[in-house]
Amino acid sequence: MLVVLLLLQSSAAFALTGPSHTSSSGVVYETNSGLTVELGDEREIAASPFPDDATWASGPVEVESLGDSRVQLPAAAFDGESMQVSNIDATSNPITLRRDDLSSDVTIENGTTDIIVHDVTLDDGETDLEVVAASQTTITVNNLDNPDGIQAVDSNGEPVAGETDTSDGEVELQLDAGQNELRLQDGPSQLEIRDLMTNDLVQNESDPITVEVEFFGSDGSVESRSTTDGVIDMTGLPADERFSVSVDAGDNKFVQRQIIIESLLDDQTAYLLPVDADIDTVEPRFTLEDPSNQFDTEQSEIVLERPIDFGNGTEFVPVAGDRVGLNGYDTILERDQRYRVIVTDPDSGARRELGEFTPTQSEEVTLTVEDVEFDSVSDVEGIDWTARYTANEDTSDEIEFIWRDTRETQSIDYEIVERGNESNVLLDETAAGNVTVTETVPPDETDTVWIVRWNATRGDGETVSAQRPVSSDQLPVGPELSGQWQTVVSMLGLFVVAGLFGAANPGVGGIAVAGTGGFFFMIGWLPDSTGGIMVALAMFIAVLAYIGRRARGATT
Repeated sequence: MLVVLLLLQSSAAFALTGPSHTSSSGVVYETNSGLTVELGDEREIAASPFPDDATWASGPVEVESLGDSRVQLPAAAFDGESMQVSNIDATSNPITLRRDDLSSDVTIENGTTDIIVHDVTLDDGETDLEVVAASQTTITVNNLDNPDGIQAVDSNGEPVAGETDTSDGEVELQLDAGQNELRLQDGPSQLEIRDLMTNDLVQNESDPITVEVEFFGSDGSVESRSTTDGVIDMTGLPADERFSVSVDAGDNKFVQRQIIIESLLDDQTAYLLPVDADIDTVEPRFTLEDPSNQFDTEQSEIVLERPIDFGNGTEFVPVAGDRVGLNGYDTILERDQRYRVIVTDPDSGARRELGEFTPTQSEEVTLTVEDVEFDSVSDVEGIDWTARYTANEDTSDEIEFIWRDTRETQSIDYEIVERGNESNVLLDETAAGNVTVTETVPPDETDTVWIVRWNATRGDGETVSAQRPVSSDQLPVGPELSGQWQTVVSMLGLFVVAGLFGAANPGVGGIAVAGTGGFFFMIGWLPDSTGGIMVALAMFIAVLAYIGRRARGATT
């Protein structure tokens, strides 16, 4: 491989003057700072593509890094409506990417391996960034005009990262490992305080509402802010961290409330229960009992969600929540009102919906976390896992994936993709240790058959994997054999069906074999490479053969 290294005596002497030599694919340039740039195709390169010690530049493209780092620039980095950069190594030093015809510069840190930068425009509904990351990564986008907060949403419209203060024209996005197709849009920078019964903003000119916000992030910061119009300015506070809100509305008009919110990206409203003679209330005390040993009975958090009708549908929203504590968690609730109870262990990340609860009196309530019933049997000792689809009437459908390993799990990659269309990715994550995750199914995809697939590396280096289909139709997936045995049993079944009909009635036999193959494909026992189209084609050919034999008067 050819390496071009130019040592600069004075950075001011190296201005970009235009292409002057041809470089072939695979040529590597290196700056004095340690940035290496590999070309992915043959092209004309500037006579001196080093305007300073830390920058490589040629034509419309400029790459900058202050230390050891690496990128590959294919043809799509220079040409087209977007800038594609591959084989990125920014684990030691950040890399900044620029192209003259794109509105924003992008700086990459840590785990990003590939990126496509489009012409970033807020709130236009178009993809702005496509990111592939091997581990957690930070993407900073500049030249943005929205000082009140920006968030990034994925292809399903779900918020994944953002900031509340973007007055400097930049947004810093913290992303997990995996593939992300992101759109940038106006983000939340306010927390609204609303009346739970009327959904109106809580306003109080004479006695301001005091709100104490405690974040559960690395610094555990606590902020105290007040409002008279029901809107709390959250500018400068983390947008993507879990936090608790302690609200005191004053004047004894509302119940003082502690609420846990997953992040400002997910929820921007704290609901207060008014003090009213017509609203009958009780104050139960919740304690936690956990035979599964997945949740700390004192440090775990209880969140109570309540259904609210927003006119275009009913949605469960968090209305109360706090850590269980040594003596339990007590809160004032409306009597005979239905609530949904969720328990979370902040250390392990485990989360479990315990079902619905209707308070009738002020009493101690013991919440029991039942151990998971695994309906997927693993061939590997110490491993239990399950994947299941839950159809909900009041809220969106959900897919739950649970993984338990009695030994150490170095890493587990898990994903939920559409069967037969793996470009439709519902979830793609990486974790270490046990996993309990619930993913919301988009309302327009409740009839889709999904594949839940995982690949894990255990502490001793052993690699194991499995998958299963799930859907709202409760597919008859049968016993959970390993993938190899599922294929073996399926093929034996096809041979048996062919043998039963082969001699007696080949026409019907062809249809029976194709139908049996389709059944095995639908329940996930034939590999995805079989393809639904191939199954349909086999059935079509079998039917044609049957009709042809009937037309010729064949009886066998």
